[in-house]
Amino acid sequence: MLHLTFADCHDIKGTSIQVLSNNLHYLKKLKALELSFQQCLRISKNSFSTLCSKLGELAHLEQLSLNFSNCHPIDNNTLSILSESLFKLSELCRLELFFHSCPLIRDKGLSVISASIQTLNQLSRLVLDLNHCENVSDNGLIDLSHQLSNLQKLLFLQLEFESCQNITDIGIKHLNDSLSRLICLERVQLEFKRCGSISKNGIEMLTCLQRLRN
Repeated sequence: MLHLTFADCHDIKGTSIQVLSNNLHYLKKLKALELSFQQCLRISKNSFSTLCSKLGELAHLEQLSLNFSNCHPIDNNTLSILSESLFKLSELCRLELFFHSCPLIRDKGLSVISASIQTLNQLSRLVLDLNHCENVSDNGLIDLSHQLSNLQKLLFLQLEFESCQNITDIGIKHLNDSLSRLICLERVQLEFKRCGSISKNGIEMLTCLQRLRN
């Protein structure tokens, strides 16, 4: 297990991330990796993209946790590069991705990440944090929901979409329908607070879904 946290390191720059990225190939046998860049405000989009592209070299990873919360350069293109790496990590059984308050992430970014996640056949735990990603809408949630239905070994699921105002009952209905197909799923944690477009019926669907799976 390699755990590196740079959270709140406001002075860290892209050159440090480039060094880390360029040396990941020495860790090809690594089984678990946890990286946190929460609120690293001076790291460029290119540096994040380079890191994401290099993760695909760690083909034996079984656990991966990436925290990019409040890293404002993260956008759809960054997620596309990360998705290409995830396609190569077929042994992953635990995946945690945190994009809290990344305002440039839109539905397309969520869709490309979802497409790679659905290929991870060994996945038993998935955490996806898109709190305050206000450009994510029903379209992104629907794509994610459809892809989740392929994860037949999934035991634990945590999805967070707080303050995503463009998510409505339509997206919640698709999520509910897809999760009902996951027969192994034991525990679900869903966060949709302050999503003002979700009605009482949508909230009831979320509540019932969590009760059934906890």
